[in-house]
Amino acid sequence: SLGYSLSYVFGILGFVLLLENVACIAIYEQMEENMNVAIYAELAYLDLMTGLKNRTAFLKEKEENENFKGRFAYIMLDANNLKLINDNMGHQKGDELLLKIAECIIKAINKDGSCYRIGGDEFAISLKNKKEKEVISYVGKIRKNLEEADNKSKIKISAAIGYAWTDETEKNLDKLLEEADAMMYQDKKRIKEQ
Repeated sequence: SLGYSLSYVFGILGFVLLLENVACIAIYEQMEENMNVAIYAELAYLDLMTGLKNRTAFLKEKEENENFKGRFAYIMLDANNLKLINDNMGHQKGDELLLKIAECIIKAINKDGSCYRIGGDEFAISLKNKKEKEVISYVGKIRKNLEEADNKSKIKISAAIGYAWTDETEKNLDKLLEEADAMMYQDKKRIKEQ
């Protein structure tokens, strides 16, 4: 009877350890799956080439910013001569142009705003609670970074830039984007004329 009791106790103990092991494996697998879901969710809002946020993230955050009451600005950029570089030097050089522009944006903005690649050669930056002077300063930093990158590169690193800023409590972000876009295209025209 003592032998059966010990066997019974060891059997129960073995079963409990087995259940604990299975539970740990299940928890680990669930945690791994949750991490994968989080990674995929993050990738859905990321431009894989540049590391900036993508158009989907831009539209989502634009919607969230509709009710933002503080100062707000958009800076828009459009890469110059991407098609020309792609056609004459290859897409790898075109990608290099986009990567250099993204680096110049990140270096200028740091974590002070949100940076996006919203199209093939178009970039956007949203800035909250910045004075117009600060926004103009960021534009200047981006221009300086582009110039420095151009001096170190075998391809022409250049982008047209425009911005729009408001301190109105009630904002029309579509209108603000149009203003930044219009200023950017004026800059593009000025660059082509030079």
